[in-house]
Amino acid sequence: MSLPVIAIIVAGASAVFTASNMFVSLATYRRGRPRVCMEAQWLPYIPVIGEHDGDTGFFLVHLVNKSQATVKVTRLYLRMEFERPLIPFTKRSDALSGLKIVKGDEEKEILPFGGVEWTIQTDQDSSRLVPHITRVKLTAILSNGTRVQSKWIRTPPQYVYTTQEMREAFDRYLAEREAQPQQLSLDDLGD
Repeated sequence: MSLPVIAIIVAGASAVFTASNMFVSLATYRRGRPRVCMEAQWLPYIPVIGEHDGDTGFFLVHLVNKSQATVKVTRLYLRMEFERPLIPFTKRSDALSGLKIVKGDEEKEILPFGGVEWTIQTDQDSSRLVPHITRVKLTAILSNGTRVQSKWIRTPPQYVYTTQEMREAFDRYLAEREAQPQQLSLDDLGD
């Protein structure tokens, strides 16, 4: 083997080790960056129980940190879409509203592989707008500028059933089901 061939083999091996080191560094960086998931539930017609008695409508928000870095939430806001545009000749209209934490940890820092649950309300009373809202989306802005958004949440029906009403409705359903004609079996045809 000549000297140039050995130099090419050594340079090739060095390039392979350098590329593998670069990929390991990239994987470590991607694993360490903040990854936060948000789940939200909207209860617009149910009153808040506790120190904010009388307020109606709230969001249950669950933020989960799936990374090794501590994450801090700096701001929360809500995007609402309306069924009819507020401005004529537009397809849809939407509005933004700030959010305040009603129940839960006031601290907005989420530890690595941890989570936090909040009960959240809008800054202004938006209960009069609820019948006109088609869907909402919550957004949390992290300290590094990353935006974490929930899925779109449709407006739930206005009437919320009590446990007794649900039980009575289920009993009526079972009674109607028993009254419906059933399929015959071979034993029924034997006589």
